Amino acid sequence: MKKLLLLSVLCLSLTACDNTRTPKTETTTTTTETATDTDADRNLSQKVRQAIQDESQWAGYSQKIQITSANGIVTLRGAVPSERERNDIAKKISSISGVKRVDNLLAVGQQR
Repeated sequence: MKKLLLLSVLCLSLTACDNTRTPKTETTTTTTETATDTDADRNLSQKVRQAIQDESQWAGYSQKIQITSANGIVTLRGAVPSERERNDIAKKISSISGVKRVDNLLAVGQQR
């Protein structure tokens, strides 16, 4: 019984001291993130960012919108002045080639 207890403590100690694993680092920016960090996701996020910036009516707050893309699913976070702009942005993004779905989490009338 003492050997089993000693072996258990030793195993737990070795597991806690495991330095061989390298932590996964995330590549993020303040406005565009890619969840899976693949080239396709990065390119899609860039296309989405550009589409938002190309619309003059969204220019004032386009940099405050956070974009995350993963496997064709684009998530938008941030704040916009009105429900209409929130919906218009999502509609514009959903028409971009490669976008399968838009998760529109934009808040209306709130500054973040």
